[in-house]
Amino acid sequence: MKPASVVWIDGVEARLIHLSEEKMERRRLLGALPAGTIIDSDFYPLVAQELAHSHAILLVGPQRARDQFAQYLQRSAPRIALAVIGSIDGHDPSDSELARLASHHFFPHSD
Repeated sequence: MKPASVVWIDGVEARLIHLSEEKMERRRLLGALPAGTIIDSDFYPLVAQELAHSHAILLVGPQRARDQFAQYLQRSAPRIALAVIGSIDGHDPSDSELARLASHHFFPHSD
């Protein structure tokens, strides 16, 4: 079964949680440029590659970063963009908060 994924992204860091009913996998990706600079041209493709096998994706993070990444997906990875089911504002949540958010969206009846 393909995983569902939540990604918190702020332009220089992405934290991903891939969830299936059986397991949870965490990943952290870093861009090469410092905060406040133009997005590293290798960062978004790297994050998109991590999401390529997800059947549903929830984007979390500051609005500008989420919007820029969503636009990148629409331009450069339209198949992955189709899997995006939502975009939520969130400033640096913990991994456990991200996991709860993902569970709520992807497995709402598992509580």
